[in-house]
Amino acid sequence: MREIDYAQSVLSSLERAESLTDLAEIREELIDLGLLRFQGKKRKEVVTPFRSYEIGGFRVLSGRNNRQNDRLLKTLRAGDLWLHAQKYHSTHVGIVSDGKQIPDEVLVAAAEICAYYSDGGKGGKVAVDCCDRRFVKKPPKANAGFVIYTDYKTLLVEPNSRKDEEIS
Repeated sequence: MREIDYAQSVLSSLERAESLTDLAEIREELIDLGLLRFQGKKRKEVVTPFRSYEIGGFRVLSGRNNRQNDRLLKTLRAGDLWLHAQKYHSTHVGIVSDGKQIPDEVLVAAAEICAYYSDGGKGGKVAVDCCDRRFVKKPPKANAGFVIYTDYKTLLVEPNSRKDEEIS
């Protein structure tokens, strides 16, 4: 069951890939797991930047695939907020607080981004869970992108890419 769920998360990342570098990073993930064979002499690590937004004076980051979701989790600190679409494969989204209180408008905007880049993003409203980074844990030996979390609240939002607030 876990393997099927993981394969579906990779498929979801493939469907949302926006560039060749996104695809290359997914390929690297599958090579690292031994699901694809590496053919060549030397492997160069592929690191695609997060989607990055400036919303209400806060930096909002969104992963593009399982590897980026893991990297995003390592980037966030206690006090930063982490978001994930409930019951869907989705990118992880983080709000960097820099020690400031995050306004509701910023939280809703980040949840809309998370909903948009989820398997539920094509339909109506999506439930998005949000919690402080310190309540998100990566279990030992878990596949890329898999976490467990507690102490969360759920927002119900319409998916929105917020492209106008994305930083290139």
